[in-house]
Amino acid sequence: MSYWGGMRWSSAWLFIPLIIVSTYSAAISELDYFGNYPLVASSQPWVSMITVAPLLAGWGAWDAGRLRAWLDLHSSGRGYRARAIQRALAPAMFAGAALVTATVSFVAGSPGSLLEWSVYATATITMLAFAAAGIAIGLTAPRIAACPVAVAVAYAAMALPVIDPAQWPGQVTLTGIVAPCCSSNEQINPQTLVAACLVALLITAGATLSITLLSGRTARSITLATSFALSAVLAAVLGVTLGERAQVEARSTSLSCQIQSGLKICVWPENASHLSQVHYKINTAINATKSLGVDLPRHWSQRPERGAAYFVWSDESSGEEHSYALGIDIAHRLGCRHPDDELITASYIARQMGVSPSALIARNPDMSATIVQFDDLSSTGRRATFSRQIAGCSP
Repeated sequence: MSYWGGMRWSSAWLFIPLIIVSTYSAAISELDYFGNYPLVASSQPWVSMITVAPLLAGWGAWDAGRLRAWLDLHSSGRGYRARAIQRALAPAMFAGAALVTATVSFVAGSPGSLLEWSVYATATITMLAFAAAGIAIGLTAPRIAACPVAVAVAYAAMALPVIDPAQWPGQVTLTGIVAPCCSSNEQINPQTLVAACLVALLITAGATLSITLLSGRTARSITLATSFALSAVLAAVLGVTLGERAQVEARSTSLSCQIQSGLKICVWPENASHLSQVHYKINTAINATKSLGVDLPRHWSQRPERGAAYFVWSDESSGEEHSYALGIDIAHRLGCRHPDDELITASYIARQMGVSPSALIARNPDMSATIVQFDDLSSTGRRATFSRQIAGCSP
């Protein structure tokens, strides 16, 4: 059988559309979480592996079951068996994995950094591992049970780590790694990607050995079960070694900085095109807070740094939302972290920056009386009120 003949013989006509639809649907459902951080956009769509891995494993098991009877009758050597499986099953599996990658790239864009490429590489290795495991199960288990078993095993392996990514399975599986990624100050820990690749490669090696084994079904079953058990042990050892919540670490990307009128502002590269707008907003916040009797630093950064005021910026927010967000950042810097203190302090600052009372009340209806009262005060009264608010903030 030629490679093209293998493609025509396989059940690709059924499984590839299912895989593409499930990948696209899952990736689109994560679109709202992408923001403008490229790593988040490159990693979140791979949560779709919760559905893609079971489909690939089920597909491999289904077609392997169809092929098994013929192989058992005609296989005259390990090489012959390997070539038959390679030509009948491998082309479709690789095509399925490639189309999943293409679908994710279509939704999220092509990876740019080395870390983003590493996520894609880990996803590809993971997909091939489950395809190989599915084929091995299909050549081993009774045909009526092979496909459901392969689907169940793959689903459990990909879904359980997402339930609680902090536990060790989350540190060594793709879905557990990408699910908690990432705030703007974080990036995926490359060590967890390496661990996920090692586990996937061990699954692939065990499945491949089981597939090409000349002995009977019992020997193949023992080989496959042993490889799964060893993979689980390796995953546990690596997961425990990495520790809880090891998926993310402090972001190491270089900042883009601008100094203007003695005010230094540093942002992440994805926000560099908004530096002029950021500068204007922060300068407005500094002047507004100074009018309330508080001086702020002349160095602001999106990365928590000693001596710099930390701030969060989203290009999807409106001007008033930026003002309120800066009010929150300043409230935290002034020690007002309790929700009630944070709310009042941020509202005072945002109002002083020019946010309308109606916008603040719409955001926090329970604050209407406080905002109206603050709005009616003179400049001196606002300074005194703000000073009392800061002094009374809960630690």
